[in-house]
Amino acid sequence: MSSRRSVYILLGSNLNRPRLQLEKAKSNIEACIGKVIKTSSIYKTAPWGYSDQPAFYNQVIKLYSSKSGIKILKLIKEIEQIMGRVLQMKWGPRIIDIDILFIGYQRIKNKDLIVPHPRIAERLFVLAPLNEIIPHFIHPVSKNTVHTLFNQCNDHLNVRKVK
Repeated sequence: MSSRRSVYILLGSNLNRPRLQLEKAKSNIEACIGKVIKTSSIYKTAPWGYSDQPAFYNQVIKLYSSKSGIKILKLIKEIEQIMGRVLQMKWGPRIIDIDILFIGYQRIKNKDLIVPHPRIAERLFVLAPLNEIIPHFIHPVSKNTVHTLFNQCNDHLNVRKVK
């Protein structure tokens, strides 16, 4: 078993009471991957890729886990399935979307998993909650801080913190 490290995960939902879905996802993640130790605010974001759908609610969580990246991915896919996620269209509406952003400073690249998530720097709905909880974290590939990536992001979709 590998050593325990920080795992940053993005949660997103735009169906079936999205804020409730984020809570359910956090509970499921805690039950089988690791204890959630930090959460960002929830951000309401315009849909990315396919605009004719409800706004998304997104949140980044931090947890500690000693599980491998592939094991975490497998468990996340099981959680999504249990919660009722059905893949109908790329970037379409979904009850839950769970993405691994970082696993410590690890770099993983294989046919099933790429860590850090390859599109972090392109998406404001990822960078806004990340910047809230880990602005000084250095992206292991770009070598920029999350705060720098946030400030340089060219994504202009509406992303706002909800109360």
